[in-house]
Amino acid sequence: MKRSAELPGAALVVWGALFFNWVLAFINAHGINISPSYVALCEILLMASAMAWVLKQGLVRDQVFVLLVYVGCFVFTLLRFAYAEAFDLKSMRDLAIIFVFICLGLSSRAQPYKLVYYVTLAIAAIGIVEILFPDIYYGLLNIKQYYINSRGFTEADFWNTNSDLFVSGTRPGERFFLAFTNWPRASSVFLEPVSLGNFIIVSLTVLLAGWKKLPLVPVVIWA
Repeated sequence: MKRSAELPGAALVVWGALFFNWVLAFINAHGINISPSYVALCEILLMASAMAWVLKQGLVRDQVFVLLVYVGCFVFTLLRFAYAEAFDLKSMRDLAIIFVFICLGLSSRAQPYKLVYYVTLAIAAIGIVEILFPDIYYGLLNIKQYYINSRGFTEADFWNTNSDLFVSGTRPGERFFLAFTNWPRASSVFLEPVSLGNFIIVSLTVLLAGWKKLPLVPVVIWA
């Protein structure tokens, strides 16, 4: 079987990686407190699934190079810890996520345009619901409480005591864009606006590169 026909397995991992915090927030808001260990477990399972898929397909030269770069970063961090006693586990976890998903992308020759297209449509649709029906949306998720339970935040970390959003979900001043509205900053499935902004940049780059291969032309990009 050609690698291009095996993309669905990798696509499931991508969907899971994008949506798992959204699902955990919903669970947290409806009776089960989600602790940091639940989040860590989900991340470990997703990364393990990604690496299992990569190994199933067989490593190629580019993937070996990516993994060697990560090993180099890991060794550097250990040396830094030995010298300064300042081991930064979060940085290693962040780097690991980047390198694992680069390897996942390299494990298939299938072009990613349709996958990114459908993922973007789903995230955009949820974001539109968030903007049009904020009370219902935030009532279902209670984003503030999710971050308190799962990330170690406290009530004092949230400057807007009247909001159930993440810290940056609202601004002390007026909005820079559409200032005449009273909308909060959209976050969609990412729960906090910065991650949504990063996703928009990456997805827009991919979609512009492969717009001729998409199901619908032109592609509607939202922000």
